[in-house]
Amino acid sequence: MGKLAALTGMIVLAIGLAACSSSSGTTATASSTPTLAAPSMPPPSSASPSPSPSSASPSPPSLAPATAPPSAPTQPAAPPPQAAAPTTAAPAPKTAAAAWCRATASVYYAPDDENNVYVYSNQPYTDATASADGHSWSYETNGSGYALIYLNGPPPGAEITVSVGGATCMTSD
Repeated sequence: MGKLAALTGMIVLAIGLAACSSSSGTTATASSTPTLAAPSMPPPSSASPSPSPSSASPSPPSLAPATAPPSAPTQPAAPPPQAAAPTTAAPAPKTAAAAWCRATASVYYAPDDENNVYVYSNQPYTDATASADGHSWSYETNGSGYALIYLNGPPPGAEITVSVGGATCMTSD
């Protein structure tokens, strides 16, 4: 019976501390080993059948918080202002590479004066035009700047002029 009273006193004390801690903004944590002292009570005598009223109720728990509330964090002092570093001019933006092209041609079918013109350039998705002896044909370059133009009409050996964007190049078949 005495152990029960001591345990009851510890529970009451723990509840009181938890209530005090939660109302002050701090959190109470449970520990595997109790650190709270049991209220002092005389051990009950085995001769008396019922405990005295003073030994049955423990003394009221202390309402003081178990730990002091944390102090506000301190901010480090701001560094003193420094003189502005001298500025340097930003490098000039790089301009786009100049347009260029290279072309080769081959006779596809000589009796009908059909020619294949192969265009290599740095102008992706741009119309490429091949012309020779009054004949002309265009085709759009792919994402790499390549196009195959079927130029029908000029005789084999004619000089073929190719223009792609701002670039111009020449070839013959």
